[in-house]
Amino acid sequence: MNEGKAFYFVRHGQTDHHRDQDSISLNQKGIQQAMDFRPWLKNLTFSDVLCSPLQRARETCRILLEHSDKKEIYSHNLRECTTAVWKSMTDPSDTRNTPEAEAFREQVRAAFVEIAAFSGTPLIVAHGGIHFALCELLQIKNHAKYIDNCQLAYFTFTGRHWSAHFPDLSLR
Repeated sequence: MNEGKAFYFVRHGQTDHHRDQDSISLNQKGIQQAMDFRPWLKNLTFSDVLCSPLQRARETCRILLEHSDKKEIYSHNLRECTTAVWKSMTDPSDTRNTPEAEAFREQVRAAFVEIAAFSGTPLIVAHGGIHFALCELLQIKNHAKYIDNCQLAYFTFTGRHWSAHFPDLSLR
């Protein structure tokens, strides 16, 4: 990994439920969250947009890029995990390494290879489970693994390790 490598990550807007379905749309609050976040994109310099193919992420991405010349690239490696995998990843007392959880970790590793292949600083639009697993994969310290809807995280590689933080958008 090259010194100075970085990427932005945005979780999709709010939905009414988090079932293991591809066809969950944003609710009105989720649409508004994406619309409220859109002006902040003007302050970010990103090269490409890599997006989950799940409907809630696609809808968020379309809203975010509505007045942009950027086009999204869909990656199946950015699909969200199942509820069972999420519970096993986030429950410290659950030490099972189920085949499903390991398959999800492999999926996130493949997603990271895609992210790292971009020459610039990509914007990733995906899910809370992807953010959580990326934080674990990259051994991020001093950064919450949980991310709110339409919250921005910035990941950077400093030569020895990855770090991440949630930029304070209110200061811009």
